[in-house]
Amino acid sequence: MKSSKVSLRLPRVPATVGVARDRVARFARRRGFSEERTFDIGLAVGEACANAVMHAAAADSWYSVEARGRGNTITVTVADPGAETAPQLTREPDRIGGLGLFLMRALMDRVSLDMSPSGTIVTMACHKESGTTI
Repeated sequence: MKSSKVSLRLPRVPATVGVARDRVARFARRRGFSEERTFDIGLAVGEACANAVMHAAAADSWYSVEARGRGNTITVTVADPGAETAPQLTREPDRIGGLGLFLMRALMDRVSLDMSPSGTIVTMACHKESGTTI
């Protein structure tokens, strides 16, 4: 089996979301994931990266993406630096978006979200043959 890890440190700009999504999807494909599961992983990673770009502490900051393969599972971590306070999770009525976490949870087998003043870390795991696709 080819490489067991992909690590990226990306500037917080929208164009990097597709770069991260594509690199992690290629990694999943090389590890033998089906096209359907690879699509799910790519979509979930894209959502996590879009959140990191939109919600990171400073416009000139960075975020990181790491995908690790172990056996029949890929675990992806997307982390961005924090602000002085953790962001609120309440939804504003006129806000655009807000389905990222819903999609991540629907597409991946496990999703955890750790928000603190030092940053936000989203960790997602996907198994080759399980999970729910939408």
